[in-house]
Amino acid sequence: MEKPFYEFDLTQNESLLGELIKMYEFCIDTSNYTNLIYRGVDIECFKGKFDMMHFNSYEELLEVYNEVCKFKEANPDQIFGQFSLFGMDMDWGNFPLIHTFIFSKFIEVYGQDVLIKKIGDESFSIKKTIISRPLLTMYKKGGLLSPHNDGRPTVKQNFFKPANILLYLNKGYNKDWGGCFIVDGIEVIPEYGKLIFLNFREDNDPEHSVSMVTEDVNRIALLFNVSYSENEREIRKIL
Repeated sequence: MEKPFYEFDLTQNESLLGELIKMYEFCIDTSNYTNLIYRGVDIECFKGKFDMMHFNSYEELLEVYNEVCKFKEANPDQIFGQFSLFGMDMDWGNFPLIHTFIFSKFIEVYGQDVLIKKIGDESFSIKKTIISRPLLTMYKKGGLLSPHNDGRPTVKQNFFKPANILLYLNKGYNKDWGGCFIVDGIEVIPEYGKLIFLNFREDNDPEHSVSMVTEDVNRIALLFNVSYSENEREIRKIL
């Protein structure tokens, strides 16, 4: 049976620690977060059931975030599908060692399925495998992501996404603060340097969520994916 997710720890690789610190320092800078997203609740004053709201600054965003929190507290029966902050995406060119590590782990887990397909005595190797730019995400007190399935998403026609990837950047995180990533009932604490591949291989479509953050903390993760094309292939003989 396929695993719902694969887990790795970047802090166990000494060569990555310098880049990990640089990445952490960038991600904890709240000025990088200027988008608020909520799903599932019709808040008339905030434009409807789904909205990605952009602000000129984190301070402006925080004012509206606090208003939504007041709405949540006053309407406990309202079920939010998602309530969180987003920032810009990052350039892998600034983190080449971490990028290489993630790609190597992806090949380690998915290589036989993704890179090699056999027909008779021939193998077809995928030319193009893409790690998307990582998107900054932050869950503050009251933030959550309700249980859902992604439906084994594809990036676009003929491109396939076998994994969503999360890289957590939270030092000294306590699971009692909430904000845990839950996959098919398994709880993952979003600890510093933890790397998660949410697995969409074969018929896998694990239910996942983020439990509500209950303390005044900034729970940070980078979100990205790996995709590959089945059209761009080289044909070579198996020797």
